[in-house]
Amino acid sequence: MGKKGKIGKQRRDKFYHLAKETGYRARSAFKLIQLNRKFEFLQKSRVCIDLCAAPGGWLQVASRFMPMSSVIIGVDLVSIKPISNVITIQADITTHKCQQEIKKELKTWRADCVLNDGAPNVGSAWSHDAFTQAHLTLAALKLACNFLNKGGWFVTKVFRSKDYQPLMWVFNQLFKKVHATKPQASRNESAEIFVVCQGYIAPDKIDPRLLDWKCVFEEVNTEPAKQTSLLSNKKQARAQGYEEGNLSLFKTLSVTEFVKSNKPLDILTNVNQIIFNDQRYLKHDLTTNEIIQCCKDIKVLGKGEVRQLLTWQAKLRDLENDVNVRKEEEKEEMLQEVSVEDLIKDLKDEETASVKRKRRKQFAMKKQSRERMQVGGGTSSEGNDEVELFSLNSIKSKKNLEKIHEGHVREDEFDEESCDNEESSEEDIDDFGDNANPLLFNPDKENYPETKAQLWFEKDIFKGVETAEDEDFEVDEMIKRHEKACGGVLQGNDLGKSKPDFLNAESGANEVESDSGDESTSSDNNAEVEIEGPNENSENGFQIVAQITKSTMTPEGLALGAQMVMSKKRKREIEDEAYHRWTFNDDHLPQWFVEDEAKHYQRNLPVTKEEMLEYKNKLREINARPIKKIAEAKARKKQKTMKRLERARKKAETICENDNVTDKEKAQQLKNLYKKAGIKNKKPEVKYVVAKKSTGKRSKRPTGLKGPYKMVDPRMKKDLRGKHKTDKKHGRKKS
Repeated sequence: MGKKGKIGKQRRDKFYHLAKETGYRARSAFKLIQLNRKFEFLQKSRVCIDLCAAPGGWLQVASRFMPMSSVIIGVDLVSIKPISNVITIQADITTHKCQQEIKKELKTWRADCVLNDGAPNVGSAWSHDAFTQAHLTLAALKLACNFLNKGGWFVTKVFRSKDYQPLMWVFNQLFKKVHATKPQASRNESAEIFVVCQGYIAPDKIDPRLLDWKCVFEEVNTEPAKQTSLLSNKKQARAQGYEEGNLSLFKTLSVTEFVKSNKPLDILTNVNQIIFNDQRYLKHDLTTNEIIQCCKDIKVLGKGEVRQLLTWQAKLRDLENDVNVRKEEEKEEMLQEVSVEDLIKDLKDEETASVKRKRRKQFAMKKQSRERMQVGGGTSSEGNDEVELFSLNSIKSKKNLEKIHEGHVREDEFDEESCDNEESSEEDIDDFGDNANPLLFNPDKENYPETKAQLWFEKDIFKGVETAEDEDFEVDEMIKRHEKACGGVLQGNDLGKSKPDFLNAESGANEVESDSGDESTSSDNNAEVEIEGPNENSENGFQIVAQITKSTMTPEGLALGAQMVMSKKRKREIEDEAYHRWTFNDDHLPQWFVEDEAKHYQRNLPVTKEEMLEYKNKLREINARPIKKIAEAKARKKQKTMKRLERARKKAETICENDNVTDKEKAQQLKNLYKKAGIKNKKPEVKYVVAKKSTGKRSKRPTGLKGPYKMVDPRMKKDLRGKHKTDKKHGRKKS
């Protein structure tokens, strides 16, 4: 704390005389003694920093109550007379230089207690002195946060002013407990108060705004500006200027806003005239001629006219609310009616849909039953609620069938006969076989055709229709004759291989292009033919040809597929272009024509070179990507290495800051540390230089050569070269 020049009689109290008798440099020493007697923070501290410590009274108390061999540092703008076992620094606590000097003295230690008894040179305005002291306290707290240990103490003096509460809020953000007290040694007429902050939280990061006086002491005007009411007797003393954003003196307001307002008196205070923008209010029975005249100029109205306007506004507002309530009720009734109608409509639609579903289900079951009747010759009674005339399953013999032909017979009559009578005539067994139902068809006993078309064309009327003139019949006969002679017929895929190569390539391209457009236009790129020699399956010396197809997508196919996906119009164009002069070719052409056409009979693809190049690059990028597991393993390895390096770096910093070890020992410790961490220094490459003829002088570094080098005897190099040649000649290994 700075030295005060003025000494009055009021300072000569008992603590002043007591300080003189006990040898303390200032009476403020008893303030710290009383604070320490209550909270006992000096006995628990090994490192203490006293800010604004001049003339040194608090430093004397700290050296007395703290343990032996404790570190005590005092800082002030003015010089402090030396005190035993106390380090004094002359610096400004708000500067960075002060922090560097304190850090130099502390080295690796952290402070357990920071004291601050600073105050400005008072004498100017009280508000200015209080703000300066609060600013100084915030600077002391900022310095304390840089050196305090976790759980440390911070004791400071604060003036009770408007900045007191913001400072207390900041203290509560950084410390677990905050105590505000006034010791007995502090005079009653003084505005000072001492704050003891206990348990420093030591957060990893502190918001800079928390220690910035511009943000902490920012003034916020929360009280709204008071307006003079028209009903009050007090008049405005002087002009307050224009409102923000409004530079006009004459203000108007619509009658609609005035009627709907919840605070009409406040509106009338700021308005000069009310305009009737709605004819409903102008022609209303409550709107008299006097009301209209009062609305023309509000500023000249007395209390009676103002009350009359307020009464008129309240009645109109109540009427408007009643009308709005009725409208809301009518709207709710309409919505309820509409909702009931919608509910009835939904129920009807659901009922109609349920009937339709049942009909569709019955129709599907009947259709399925008819199909079974036509194909399998049986009926299905599953899910049929209708009572049929009779069941085919009940007819077990020929006698039952004859009874059906003779007349109407109930099912239970021949059912009982067939069930009770286990005897059957030989005639029935011959006709039906094993008492089988003559009306039911068993597909296991015959080679029954699978389709309806085969059933239809197997009728007797179609037998003998095919003649030698029928083309299909001739083709079938040729295939049968060829099978008898050669033992096999080439399939559709093999027939395409008998054509010339260029015809196969072009036809394959057209098929791919017209079907999907996603594959390559050349079948040679996507298909390989493997020819095997004669084996067990080969007959009459014919070789079996197996076709192996690949599903690899080429850049041309990808570009063509992208065009078809992106545009429907382009897809139609590509499909239409599939039919062209390259689609069909003639057979049995001369060999020279086929070879010439193979060179020139090629069609350009409907894709550009840039598009194919783009997809080639994409495929190249995909193939160049590393496997996910390999990338993850490399990342994990790199992360482990970085962690190991970080740990080694922290240990190296600790070794470098240790002043009790020599530089040589530090270098050896760092070398061992990096060796354990797996960090190896890459040795520079040694370059060999052939020595020239000796002149008796020491050889110099060759010009233009950098880094370590080694001189080599030329004779020795020649001998080694000759030895290597000899070893190589005799087959010996290189030594």
